[in-house]
Amino acid sequence: MKKESTKRKLNKLEKARKESLDCETALKDAVREMNTSSTITRDNSRREPLSTIQINRNSTTAFADLLKSVSTDSLPFGWTLIKTGGESIKIVHLQESKQDCTKNPMISKSITVNNNTSWSLKVLDRIFTNFDTPGCESLKKFKNIRTKDDLLGLVNVVHSSTICCGNPDIDVRHKQSREMSFEVEMQDGSCYNSTIRSDQCSLLTRKKDRCNECVKQRNYLRVIKSRQAKADTNQRTVVDSHVNYRYLSPEEKDEKIKNLHKELKATKQTWIMISNLHSMTKLSAGFATGIAW
Repeated sequence: MKKESTKRKLNKLEKARKESLDCETALKDAVREMNTSSTITRDNSRREPLSTIQINRNSTTAFADLLKSVSTDSLPFGWTLIKTGGESIKIVHLQESKQDCTKNPMISKSITVNNNTSWSLKVLDRIFTNFDTPGCESLKKFKNIRTKDDLLGLVNVVHSSTICCGNPDIDVRHKQSREMSFEVEMQDGSCYNSTIRSDQCSLLTRKKDRCNECVKQRNYLRVIKSRQAKADTNQRTVVDSHVNYRYLSPEEKDEKIKNLHKELKATKQTWIMISNLHSMTKLSAGFATGIAW
Protein backbone atom coordinates (compact mmCIF):
# COMPACT_ATOMS: atom_id res chain seq x y z
CA MET A 1 0.00 0.00 0.00
CA LYS A 2 2.84 2.37 0.81
CA LYS A 3 4.45 1.61 -2.54
CA GLU A 4 1.20 2.35 -4.39
CA SER A 5 0.71 5.55 -2.42
CA THR A 6 4.28 6.69 -3.20
CA LYS A 7 3.87 5.82 -6.87
CA ARG A 8 0.62 7.73 -7.03
CA LYS A 9 2.28 10.80 -5.51
CA LEU A 10 5.12 10.58 -8.02
CA ASN A 11 2.65 10.38 -10.90
CA LYS A 12 0.83 13.44 -9.60
CA LEU A 13 4.08 15.35 -9.24
CA GLU A 14 5.18 14.34 -12.74
CA LYS A 15 1.84 15.40 -14.14
CA ALA A 16 1.99 18.74 -12.35
CA ARG A 17 5.56 19.30 -13.58
CA LYS A 18 4.48 18.56 -17.16
CA GLU A 19 1.56 20.95 -16.91
CA SER A 20 3.92 23.59 -15.51
CA LEU A 21 6.32 23.10 -18.43
CA ASP A 22 3.46 23.33 -20.91
CA CYS A 23 2.29 26.51 -19.24
CA GLU A 24 5.80 28.01 -19.36
CA THR A 25 6.11 27.12 -23.06
CA ALA A 26 2.76 28.67 -23.79
CA LEU A 27 3.81 31.82 -21.91
CA LYS A 28 7.05 32.06 -23.92
CA ASP A 29 5.13 31.60 -27.17
CA ALA A 30 2.73 34.35 -26.15
CA VAL A 31 5.60 36.74 -25.32
CA ARG A 32 7.34 35.91 -28.61
CA GLU A 33 4.14 36.55 -30.53
CA MET A 34 3.68 39.90 -28.79
CA ASN A 35 7.27 40.95 -29.66
CA THR A 36 6.78 39.94 -33.28
CA SER A 37 3.57 41.93 -33.47
CA SER A 38 5.32 44.97 -31.96
CA THR A 39 8.15 44.74 -34.50
CA ILE A 40 5.70 44.58 -37.37
CA THR A 41 3.89 47.58 -35.99
CA ARG A 42 7.13 49.58 -35.77
CA ASP A 43 8.07 48.59 -39.31
CA ASN A 44 4.71 49.70 -40.57
CA SER A 45 5.09 53.02 -38.79
CA ARG A 46 8.27 53.71 -40.77
CA ARG A 47 6.55 53.38 -44.09
CA GLU A 48 5.80 56.56 -46.05
CA PRO A 49 2.23 57.78 -45.93
CA LEU A 50 0.13 56.76 -48.85
CA SER A 51 -0.37 60.41 -49.83
CA THR A 52 3.42 60.95 -50.13
CA ILE A 53 3.81 57.86 -52.28
CA GLN A 54 0.96 59.08 -54.47
CA ILE A 55 2.57 62.53 -54.86
CA ASN A 56 5.92 60.99 -55.82
CA ARG A 57 4.22 58.79 -58.38
CA ASN A 58 2.35 61.78 -59.82
CA SER A 59 5.59 63.80 -60.07
CA THR A 60 7.38 60.94 -61.78
CA THR A 61 4.51 60.47 -64.22
CA ALA A 62 4.34 64.20 -64.95
CA PHE A 63 8.10 64.33 -65.59
CA ALA A 64 7.91 61.33 -67.92
CA ASP A 65 5.08 62.96 -69.89
CA LEU A 66 7.08 66.19 -70.05
CA LEU A 67 10.07 64.35 -71.49
CA LYS A 68 7.93 63.01 -74.29
CA SER A 69 6.27 66.32 -75.17
CA VAL A 70 9.08 68.89 -75.07
CA SER A 71 11.37 69.54 -78.07
CA THR A 72 13.59 72.32 -79.41
CA ASP A 73 11.07 73.13 -82.16
CA SER A 74 8.49 74.20 -79.59
CA LEU A 75 10.86 76.65 -77.83
CA PRO A 76 11.32 80.38 -78.60
CA PHE A 77 14.11 81.47 -80.94
CA GLY A 78 17.57 81.04 -79.47
CA TRP A 79 16.56 78.36 -76.96
CA THR A 80 17.84 74.79 -77.26
CA LEU A 81 17.03 71.55 -75.47
CA ILE A 82 20.41 70.03 -74.56
CA LYS A 83 19.52 67.37 -71.97
CA THR A 84 16.56 65.04 -71.62
CA GLY A 85 16.06 61.92 -69.57
CA GLY A 86 17.55 60.79 -66.32
CA GLU A 87 17.04 63.19 -63.46
CA SER A 88 16.41 66.51 -65.23
CA ILE A 89 15.65 68.51 -68.36
CA LYS A 90 17.95 71.40 -69.29
CA ILE A 91 17.07 74.19 -71.70
CA VAL A 92 19.57 76.94 -72.58
CA HIS A 93 19.56 80.26 -74.42
CA LEU A 94 22.57 80.75 -76.70
CA GLN A 95 23.83 84.29 -77.28
CA GLU A 96 26.11 84.99 -80.23
CA SER A 97 28.82 87.63 -80.08
CA LYS A 98 27.91 90.89 -81.81
CA GLN A 99 31.52 92.03 -82.00
CA ASP A 100 33.27 88.83 -83.06
CA CYS A 101 31.29 86.32 -85.08
CA THR A 102 34.12 83.78 -84.84
CA LYS A 103 33.53 83.31 -81.12
CA ASN A 104 31.43 80.40 -79.90
CA PRO A 105 27.95 81.31 -78.60
CA MET A 106 27.70 81.86 -74.84
CA ILE A 107 24.96 80.43 -72.60
CA SER A 108 23.32 83.52 -71.11
CA LYS A 109 20.25 81.84 -69.56
CA SER A 110 19.41 78.25 -68.67
CA ILE A 111 16.46 76.47 -67.05
CA THR A 112 16.74 73.09 -65.31
CA VAL A 113 13.61 71.06 -64.49
CA ASN A 114 14.12 68.17 -62.05
CA ASN A 115 12.19 64.89 -62.02
CA ASN A 116 10.27 66.03 -58.91
CA THR A 117 8.92 68.97 -61.01
CA SER A 118 11.04 71.56 -59.14
CA TRP A 119 13.19 73.89 -61.24
CA SER A 120 16.00 76.44 -61.13
CA LEU A 121 17.17 79.31 -63.32
CA LYS A 122 20.74 80.34 -64.14
CA VAL A 123 21.49 83.80 -65.57
CA LEU A 124 25.12 84.35 -66.56
CA ASP A 125 27.01 82.95 -63.54
CA ARG A 126 24.23 83.22 -60.94
CA ILE A 127 21.76 80.44 -60.04
CA PHE A 128 18.26 81.44 -58.87
CA THR A 129 16.15 79.16 -56.68
CA ASN A 130 14.42 81.94 -54.72
CA PHE A 131 12.31 84.30 -56.80
CA ASP A 132 11.38 86.89 -54.19
CA THR A 133 14.18 89.18 -55.35
CA PRO A 134 13.42 92.27 -57.49
CA GLY A 135 13.23 91.43 -61.18
CA CYS A 136 12.02 87.86 -60.57
CA GLU A 137 8.48 88.62 -59.39
CA SER A 138 6.92 87.27 -62.60
CA LEU A 139 8.54 83.87 -62.00
CA LYS A 140 6.95 83.25 -58.60
CA LYS A 141 3.76 81.86 -60.15
CA PHE A 142 5.64 78.86 -61.55
CA LYS A 143 5.69 76.67 -58.46
CA ASN A 144 6.22 73.36 -60.27
CA ILE A 145 6.68 72.41 -63.90
CA ARG A 146 4.35 69.48 -64.61
CA THR A 147 3.20 70.01 -68.18
CA LYS A 148 4.52 71.30 -71.47
CA ASP A 149 2.39 74.44 -71.08
CA ASP A 150 4.01 75.14 -67.71
CA LEU A 151 7.46 74.81 -69.23
CA LEU A 152 6.72 76.96 -72.28
CA GLY A 153 5.13 79.62 -70.07
CA LEU A 154 8.25 79.74 -67.91
CA VAL A 155 10.58 79.87 -70.92
CA ASN A 156 8.59 82.70 -72.52
CA VAL A 157 8.74 84.80 -69.34
CA VAL A 158 12.50 84.29 -69.01
CA HIS A 159 12.96 84.91 -72.74
CA SER A 160 11.13 88.25 -72.56
CA SER A 161 13.19 89.37 -69.55
CA THR A 162 16.25 91.51 -70.25
CA ILE A 163 19.62 90.86 -68.66
CA CYS A 164 20.72 93.97 -66.78
CA CYS A 165 23.60 95.62 -68.66
CA GLY A 166 25.03 97.33 -65.57
CA ASN A 167 27.13 100.38 -66.42
CA PRO A 168 29.48 99.42 -69.25
CA ASP A 169 29.75 102.93 -70.75
CA ILE A 170 31.25 104.57 -67.65
CA ASP A 171 35.03 104.29 -67.65
CA VAL A 172 35.97 104.91 -64.06
CA ARG A 173 38.58 103.67 -61.62
CA HIS A 174 36.49 101.89 -59.04
CA LYS A 175 37.14 99.37 -56.25
CA GLN A 176 34.61 97.03 -57.85
CA SER A 177 36.23 95.19 -60.75
CA ARG A 178 34.63 95.07 -64.17
CA GLU A 179 32.86 91.89 -65.27
CA MET A 180 34.43 90.62 -68.46
CA SER A 181 33.03 87.07 -68.80
CA PHE A 182 30.05 88.01 -70.98
CA GLU A 183 29.45 90.50 -73.75
CA VAL A 184 26.96 93.23 -72.85
CA GLU A 185 24.39 94.47 -75.36
CA MET A 186 22.19 97.49 -74.71
CA GLN A 187 18.77 98.19 -76.19
CA ASP A 188 20.18 100.86 -78.51
CA GLY A 189 22.35 98.18 -80.15
CA SER A 190 25.67 99.21 -78.61
CA CYS A 191 27.89 96.40 -77.33
CA TYR A 192 30.61 96.29 -74.68
CA ASN A 193 33.13 93.67 -73.61
CA SER A 194 32.79 94.46 -69.91
CA THR A 195 30.56 96.21 -67.40
CA ILE A 196 30.25 97.27 -63.77
CA ARG A 197 27.26 95.88 -61.84
CA SER A 198 26.00 96.62 -58.36
CA ASP A 199 26.48 93.96 -55.69
CA GLN A 200 22.66 93.89 -55.37
CA CYS A 201 22.04 93.67 -59.14
CA SER A 202 18.95 91.53 -59.88
CA LEU A 203 20.34 90.59 -63.35
CA LEU A 204 16.81 90.35 -64.79
CA THR A 205 14.74 93.40 -65.74
CA ARG A 206 11.53 94.06 -67.62
CA LYS A 207 11.69 96.47 -70.61
CA LYS A 208 14.74 98.32 -69.23
CA ASP A 209 18.49 98.28 -69.83
CA ARG A 210 19.41 98.11 -66.16
CA CYS A 211 17.86 97.23 -62.81
CA ASN A 212 17.06 99.77 -60.08
CA GLU A 213 20.21 98.95 -58.11
CA CYS A 214 22.46 99.56 -61.10
CA VAL A 215 20.61 102.84 -61.80
CA LYS A 216 21.50 103.99 -58.28
CA GLN A 217 25.09 102.88 -58.80
CA ARG A 218 25.21 104.76 -62.11
CA ASN A 219 24.63 108.09 -60.37
CA TYR A 220 27.37 107.27 -57.87
CA LEU A 221 29.83 106.29 -60.62
CA ARG A 222 29.17 109.53 -62.47
CA VAL A 223 30.14 111.54 -59.39
CA ILE A 224 33.36 109.52 -59.03
CA LYS A 225 34.18 109.96 -62.71
CA SER A 226 33.67 113.72 -62.48
CA ARG A 227 36.03 113.94 -59.53
CA GLN A 228 38.60 111.75 -61.22
CA ALA A 229 38.38 113.75 -64.44
CA LYS A 230 38.90 116.99 -62.52
CA ALA A 231 41.90 115.54 -60.73
CA ASP A 232 43.34 114.23 -64.00
CA THR A 233 42.82 117.63 -65.68
CA ASN A 234 44.60 119.40 -62.84
CA GLN A 235 47.54 117.05 -63.22
CA ARG A 236 47.67 117.57 -66.98
CA THR A 237 47.55 121.37 -66.80
CA VAL A 238 49.96 122.09 -63.96
CA VAL A 239 53.00 124.18 -64.85
CA ASP A 240 55.50 121.33 -64.56
CA SER A 241 53.31 118.85 -66.50
CA HIS A 242 55.16 117.07 -69.32
CA VAL A 243 52.02 116.40 -71.41
CA ASN A 244 52.54 117.64 -74.95
CA TYR A 245 50.29 120.54 -76.01
CA ARG A 246 48.90 118.58 -78.94
CA TYR A 247 47.39 116.08 -76.51
CA LEU A 248 45.58 118.78 -74.52
CA SER A 249 42.02 119.78 -75.23
CA PRO A 250 41.25 123.49 -75.86
CA GLU A 251 39.96 123.81 -72.29
CA GLU A 252 43.09 122.18 -70.90
CA LYS A 253 45.31 124.49 -72.97
CA ASP A 254 43.49 127.55 -71.61
CA GLU A 255 43.85 126.19 -68.08
CA LYS A 256 47.58 125.61 -68.51
CA ILE A 257 48.07 129.13 -69.94
CA LYS A 258 46.32 130.57 -66.89
CA ASN A 259 48.55 128.52 -64.62
CA LEU A 260 51.66 129.72 -66.49
CA HIS A 261 50.53 133.35 -66.15
CA LYS A 262 50.00 132.83 -62.44
CA GLU A 263 53.43 131.27 -62.12
CA LEU A 264 55.03 134.11 -64.12
CA LYS A 265 53.26 136.74 -62.05
CA ALA A 266 54.34 135.09 -58.83
CA THR A 267 57.91 134.89 -60.13
CA LYS A 268 57.93 138.61 -61.06
CA GLN A 269 56.65 139.55 -57.61
CA THR A 270 59.35 137.44 -56.06
CA TRP A 271 62.04 139.19 -58.12
CA ILE A 272 60.63 142.59 -57.25
CA MET A 273 60.76 141.74 -53.58
CA ILE A 274 64.33 140.51 -53.93
CA SER A 275 65.32 143.68 -55.83
CA ASN A 276 63.74 145.94 -53.24
CA LEU A 277 65.47 144.06 -50.47
CA HIS A 278 68.78 144.38 -52.29
CA SER A 279 68.27 148.15 -52.74
CA MET A 280 67.42 148.59 -49.09
CA THR A 281 70.57 146.69 -48.17
CA LYS A 282 72.73 149.00 -50.31
CA LEU A 283 71.03 152.10 -48.91
CA SER A 284 71.58 150.92 -45.39
CA ALA A 285 75.23 150.21 -46.12
CA GLY A 286 75.76 153.67 -47.66
CA PHE A 287 74.02 155.38 -44.76
CA ALA A 288 76.23 153.55 -42.30
CA THR A 289 79.38 154.60 -44.25
CA GLY A 290 78.33 158.31 -44.19
CA ILE A 291 77.88 158.23 -40.47
CA ALA A 292 81.31 156.73 -40.06
CA TRP A 293 82.87 159.65 -41.97
